[in-house]
Amino acid sequence: MNDNDGPDFNEPADNPETDPTEEGFDEPDESVSSNIENADPSEDSDRLEEFDEVEKENGHRRIVIEAEEHDFKPADIVVEQGETVELILRSLKGEHQLKIPSLVVETDIVNKGEEDSIKYTFEEPGEFELVCGIHDGEEMKGTLLVEGQEGV
Repeated sequence: MNDNDGPDFNEPADNPETDPTEEGFDEPDESVSSNIENADPSEDSDRLEEFDEVEKENGHRRIVIEAEEHDFKPADIVVEQGETVELILRSLKGEHQLKIPSLVVETDIVNKGEEDSIKYTFEEPGEFELVCGIHDGEEMKGTLLVEGQEGV
């Protein structure tokens, strides 16, 4: 081994306690892989359903949009046609307002640490611009895509 190159992992270690090529190391436990193979996938789906219930409240999805200096996060949102969604604007820094001009929908103005929400049922598919009512001229924008039954 060259001191400048670091360890050579292709050569056995000098220490028999950590060298897997030395005697005394057990073979892999067969029961571990059989436990993985016999895992019940419905247990995971139960946990996913619990998550969906947390994400949905009173039959509608809640989407938190965080507003910082001049960004929405997430900036792009996808919903289904006919879906009722609560868009929650949370200001992490500064003063902001979420607007969807083409639908004439907007939140109240919020300051750092505050939030406001709008609930809307998206009946028509299409792409809608999200803008900040405070920073509109500074290009603080996003997109809300409403996918129809057959896509947009």
